[in-house]
Amino acid sequence: MTTLLRYTVLQIPALACVALLAFALWRFAGLPGWVAVAAVLLWAAKDVAFYPLVRGAYAGGAASETARLVGQCGVARQPLDPSGYVAIGSELWRAEIETGATPIGPGKTVRVVGARRLTLIVTSAE
Repeated sequence: MTTLLRYTVLQIPALACVALLAFALWRFAGLPGWVAVAAVLLWAAKDVAFYPLVRGAYAGGAASETARLVGQCGVARQPLDPSGYVAIGSELWRAEIETGATPIGPGKTVRVVGARRLTLIVTSAE
């Protein structure tokens, strides 16, 4: 499913509610018909106008924040035996050494080889 289609499908229930409310106000409360139609059209225009701003949130299958770090190098901030923290750029990440790897001391360079949720899997880059 494309991002635009996903966004459109998720906007339909709200648009239907606004249309029903506008119809009810026109039919039972005396709201002028042109105001009811304008309200529904403005609601739809709002969805069209906001799509470029929220498109990223509706994109499916995007790489996670940790997955984008695979292959990058960082520095161990504390002993990784088997877990600790590493600095990658200006960010501090929780990390675990790769299964079967030897412990890594603080200040050593590490390479990210995988990710599990918000924990990076690292190995020595030296």
